[in-house]
Amino acid sequence: MLDPTMNYTCGYWPNANPLEAAQVAKMDLVFRKVGLEPGDRVLDIGRGWGSLMKYAADTYDVSCVGVTVSEEQKALGEEHCGGLPIEFRLTDYRDVTGTFDHIVSIGMFEHVGPKNYRTFFKKWMSVLPTEGCSCWTPSAIGSPTTPPTPSRRSTSFRTGSFPPSSRSARPPSACW
Repeated sequence: MLDPTMNYTCGYWPNANPLEAAQVAKMDLVFRKVGLEPGDRVLDIGRGWGSLMKYAADTYDVSCVGVTVSEEQKALGEEHCGGLPIEFRLTDYRDVTGTFDHIVSIGMFEHVGPKNYRTFFKKWMSVLPTEGCSCWTPSAIGSPTTPPTPSRRSTSFRTGSFPPSSRSARPPSACW
């Protein structure tokens, strides 16, 4: 079920709110945690339909670059966010260039796959200055020895991989 912002990832439910309010609360929590300030430049890896960047540009007066491998998401995002300081790139995260004050990636990491985790974070750290701040929210499983059940595989991304939560909760440099 999608809310009007077209967010496909979990919401943040600090109170008993409708889905749309939970999605807005999630976006605001992410940007407060990374410390967005007017004029910052944000990279959104796997940006979906652009709602996260639209919220950042509207609410925090920042510019955004979003990367996706989906032509449809790029086209709808450009339509949805027209007139805002948002650049949509149809490219793989491994081909991102430039530097950014912040990086966010919500619900995309499970598409990367274990063999690419190190590459993902090397790229991440190469475009984020030392003083930059970032946030990623992967879907994870509780134990590295417990693979997703067949029902979980059939109801989630079949080619995806859910990292163990024990690794997801630590800084990338400490575990990948």
